Amino acid sequence: MTESPGIISPTSNVARTLPKSKMTVAKTLRDVLEEEIRGLYSAETQWAKALPDLARAATNSGLKATFLGHFKECEGQVRRLDKIVKILRISLKDAICGAVRSIVEESGERIADFPPGSARDAVLISTAQRVEHFEMAAYRSARRFAQLLGSIEVTELLQSNLEEETEADRKLTDLAEDINPLALSA
Repeated sequence: MTESPGIISPTSNVARTLPKSKMTVAKTLRDVLEEEIRGLYSAETQWAKALPDLARAATNSGLKATFLGHFKECEGQVRRLDKIVKILRISLKDAICGAVRSIVEESGERIADFPPGSARDAVLISTAQRVEHFEMAAYRSARRFAQLLGSIEVTELLQSNLEEETEADRKLTDLAEDINPLALSA
């Protein structure tokens, strides 16, 4: 049997090297939604912990304010995800979002490579947008799953988080328009 490119089958070498806990097989769309919510919860809590550090590393006052403002939004997003977890009776045991963890870890290394200034601020914006784009994609998917499952309240809570993430990304894009050209002469 030939495997499609980009698809990891349960019998592939890659799948066999994953820890057992990562090899759980989703049987229904509800299971997929639960995995998305667990990942989003982990992503939001990790990102909320990282944002104050990014604000301290930023030199542009607008960027600092954006990071601190989004930190407060993340707290609200986690509260909404808590509601979803209760509605759907999801266990958050061992919920880890490796994607956001990797981006946050990498951001520390990237920030250390640049002295304070516009170039570092450009790195901070790039890092933040990676997380925001990941979260927006995950919220869109989870929202659609909740719609298909007929969970109106969960759909609305996810939509609220998605709207905040989209606005955070817009603010970062606007800041990048001003900050990135300054990094040319840094």
